[in-house]
Amino acid sequence: MADDRLIYNWDLYRDLRFDAAKRWWIASVVGKVLPFLLGLYFIWQGYNTVYTVIAVAAVSVASDICQLRSDSIKSDAEAILRKLDFRDSFGWDLTASDALDLLARVPDATFSAITAPRTEEEQPYFSSTAEPGPLRAAENFLLSSWWSKHLATDMFLLCLGLTIAAITVILGTMLLVLASCHAFGTEQGPAEQVSRIATSSVLLVFSAGLVRLTIGYWKFSNKADLLARKFEDLVKQGAPNHTDVLKAIGDYHLARASSPLIPTWIQNMRKARLNRLWAQFRA
Repeated sequence: MADDRLIYNWDLYRDLRFDAAKRWWIASVVGKVLPFLLGLYFIWQGYNTVYTVIAVAAVSVASDICQLRSDSIKSDAEAILRKLDFRDSFGWDLTASDALDLLARVPDATFSAITAPRTEEEQPYFSSTAEPGPLRAAENFLLSSWWSKHLATDMFLLCLGLTIAAITVILGTMLLVLASCHAFGTEQGPAEQVSRIATSSVLLVFSAGLVRLTIGYWKFSNKADLLARKFEDLVKQGAPNHTDVLKAIGDYHLARASSPLIPTWIQNMRKARLNRLWAQFRA
């Protein structure tokens, strides 16, 4: 059984699971924005029927289903990530039970991809050259937490900027339109419509999860920074205590599991520079 497990590309499995979770997450976000756009269209067109309510409700329910699916797949992805981290750090290979559970739930396309012949040599996920054990684990997770800190910080700044920009544009537009209505003596009806739309737009920023994402990325960035410092201290010890390393790893995995997903595009955009800096100052 041990030899059979080697035919599966578990690193690819991890990446494909995270990619799938991100796709469902994006679908969920779209599903949160779409009801607002539909409501905006119905307001301007003057529609107010039971069908409009059903359409908005259906899209909202579909968005929640997509979010649940994303969370489920992310849980699987985090599980295999933890097992692969321990395999590289301590030499603990996947058990037969692990392999059975992971492979039983994957789609056929993913199963075919992870069993396909490997056409090129894979780059190591970690850069540590230490033997499997506490020191190698501390070095591995120093790299992971450092990466996480910078990627989460990038996403925090992006989400914060989008939140501030969205609220500023919405409120500014509302005030401008209301001022125009007052200046030209426009009837009260359009002004009330604009007010309702602006209020709905502000609520959208919260209901779409933009504020929650901003806070989530901020918290993960701070936690990753603290853990990076912890792992650096453990590495400096030369022969860190096994229990201390495992405790820090547990804290990192817990913080990562509860944080929002990091989009693939931000990882790809930052990959070259972060790898170059790590090789220059840490390797």
